[in-house]
Amino acid sequence: MEGKEFFDELMGDIEDLKMADDFLQALLLKRIIILHEPVSSAREKINERMKDLEDTLESLLGKFARNPKIKHDEIDDEFEQISTEEKDNIEEELERLRVTYKVLGYFLRAGIFTESDTLMKAKEAVYAQIKKFTP
Repeated sequence: MEGKEFFDELMGDIEDLKMADDFLQALLLKRIIILHEPVSSAREKINERMKDLEDTLESLLGKFARNPKIKHDEIDDEFEQISTEEKDNIEEELERLRVTYKVLGYFLRAGIFTESDTLMKAKEAVYAQIKKFTP
């Protein structure tokens, strides 16, 4: 992807850039990724986390379907509420991970940084683009 195409595409995705920047910070705070690791390693960890969340979401949606033959009680209601809240949290985190992974991919394809560069360089590049496109 050439520079102009890259920046035209990113301009349409300024919210994605902001989300990726914020979520990279959240991942750093959770110590899922670290600033001094290579971008390739961070992307691998993000990808693994997405797979884990997808598996968890699949389990929540499939395993806990109500069996009509079993009596329903308050504990079931409470469990269902917790499952719904957890599902919503997982879906939100999964979306943020996908956007972050996509944004890092844009920058890699544009040659802004390489997979062997540190995540610090990647985070700085994302932040610089946000500043370039926002007043």
